[in-house]
Amino acid sequence: MTLMFGARRDRGFALPTILLLTVVLLIMLLAAISSMSTVRQALMTQQYDRMAQLAAESGVNYATDCLSDAQMLPEAVWTSPTATLTPNTDCQGATLPSKVDGNYVMIDEPTHVRATFTVPKPLFINGALIMSATGEVQVLRASDGAPWKTYSYVRNVKIGTNIGVTRVSFGYSLDGGGGFFTTISGDGLMLAMGANNFGQLGNGTTTATSTPTPFRVYGKKVVKAFANIVSQGYALFALTDTGELWGSGLNIKGQLGSSTVGNVSTPVRYQVPTGEKVVNMLSLGTATFVVTDTGTLYVSGACLSGQLGIGACADEGVYNIPQKVQGLPPPNTADPSTMPEEMVGDYRGVLLRMKGGQVYGWGINRYGELGTNNFAVQTTAVRMGSFGDPGQPVAQQIQFDGDTSYIRDNNGDVWCAGLNTWGELGIPVSTDKRPTLDKIPGLPTKVIGMSTDQWSVSMVGSDGNVYSLGLNNVGQLGNGEIGSDTKPYSTPQKFLLPAGAKAVDVINTSLGKGSNARYNNVFVMTEDGQVFGAGSNTFGQIGLGTSSTANVSDPANNGHMTVFDGTVVKAAQVLAGYGETIIKATNGRVYTVGNNQAGQLGDGTTTNDSTPRARQYVNMYPPRTYF
Repeated sequence: MTLMFGARRDRGFALPTILLLTVVLLIMLLAAISSMSTVRQALMTQQYDRMAQLAAESGVNYATDCLSDAQMLPEAVWTSPTATLTPNTDCQGATLPSKVDGNYVMIDEPTHVRATFTVPKPLFINGALIMSATGEVQVLRASDGAPWKTYSYVRNVKIGTNIGVTRVSFGYSLDGGGGFFTTISGDGLMLAMGANNFGQLGNGTTTATSTPTPFRVYGKKVVKAFANIVSQGYALFALTDTGELWGSGLNIKGQLGSSTVGNVSTPVRYQVPTGEKVVNMLSLGTATFVVTDTGTLYVSGACLSGQLGIGACADEGVYNIPQKVQGLPPPNTADPSTMPEEMVGDYRGVLLRMKGGQVYGWGINRYGELGTNNFAVQTTAVRMGSFGDPGQPVAQQIQFDGDTSYIRDNNGDVWCAGLNTWGELGIPVSTDKRPTLDKIPGLPTKVIGMSTDQWSVSMVGSDGNVYSLGLNNVGQLGNGEIGSDTKPYSTPQKFLLPAGAKAVDVINTSLGKGSNARYNNVFVMTEDGQVFGAGSNTFGQIGLGTSSTANVSDPANNGHMTVFDGTVVKAAQVLAGYGETIIKATNGRVYTVGNNQAGQLGDGTTTNDSTPRARQYVNMYPPRTYF
């Protein structure tokens, strides 16, 4: 028995051992089956999660293309704050059939899986467009098609990182091909578009462009751009964060202030003394004035009718090396009366306001616009009035249209001198010019802001109204009337606004009478961000959505500029001239409308437009950033 038992043990297992081993193997088999199921479930979950991600990305692509077609205007795609884009809506939110084939739509599959996406209206935050798309995958029961498990994925996208427009600048020239303007983004990139006859866009060419091109100041961060907004807009300048000034365009008189003479299409640096930084400038077309951090005022360009302010010089003389303007008090950073604050100029004259409220002027004086009690050319700076002296009013704003000067003081009065052919001095036109500074009479309220261009002036009152004087041949004064070249307005005319509207800014632009009347406009911006225009609408520049109304004299009844409703889209800044209007909105976008002969609207065409649009090419967006 013992041997037999021993032999039996040597040859195999006893029954209890076999039973124990069977149990162990069974447990291992069950574990393996369970592990395979877990792996399978994990793989399926991974697949569904990936499908949900693809669905979200499909939603982003669909919404981005819709935005592109709508000139990057979210309100043109999402027609209400609660609207969403799905595979079953078009770009205007209209419902499509339940199943749609296409690049952006994922539909039911035979595997009982359904994928979809939802994209709510994006937000503008710090100049960027923030979009959030949710992709969803539903696993359906084979029996009744009802979903029994759902997988979701959210894809957040930032479009426009560091490209929110912080500043805009605008200029035009009658013999330079039309208008042009620039945008500056938060990262210091300056882009320019429009007329480029003199190379003013700074892109290395003299070809007009309807899409923005970089102003070539490589490696520099631009903080401000300058152009002459009157009809001598022949050059464009960029001020960097290090105080360097770079210019491009007309330079046959050395007005760019470099060592060269002759037009340039690639920017050159304005040569101020080493160690000084540029803080402000004025472009006068044939002359350029630059203020540095020392308070010194330099000028370069053509010596015409004393416009340089450097004393007697040969007529048509070329000064490409910057000179100091003469007749100003020696600059002292501790004395506000010696530190320049504001410059304006037109034709061949310049006005300068000091931080202490004093005013100086020089140049042509054919109508007595310098207030010197004579009509003699002033080749050096002369003091205008006693503003800023002890016990005297302090000048707070200056305006000049080439013929007439306006000075607004801290009491809300406006003083003026010069041409009065159309009553722009506020006195009867029997006095067609006046060489002394006097107050505009008859203003019903204090003035808090003003704007002028050839032969008219518009003033914002503390009562929220706008009052104007001068030429009104196409209804630009907005008083409900269309005057004529022979009907001057020498008493303040109230710009008609809807009840309750309060003006905060006014923009006056004009090229003169006759055939140029189609460029005469006044625009008023109200405190809620609406814009009202009066005058010529030849190019659709008033932004009413039509150019069929040739002239607008009653802005209250014609309504505000479309898009800028004061609720969804609000204006923050308005620039205008040469039949074009540029509006910077509080949402960081720039809208353009009107004349587009040189592509200055920035939409890739040269077609005029009567509806303000945030043009895709103006509001350029960089590659998307996912987060």
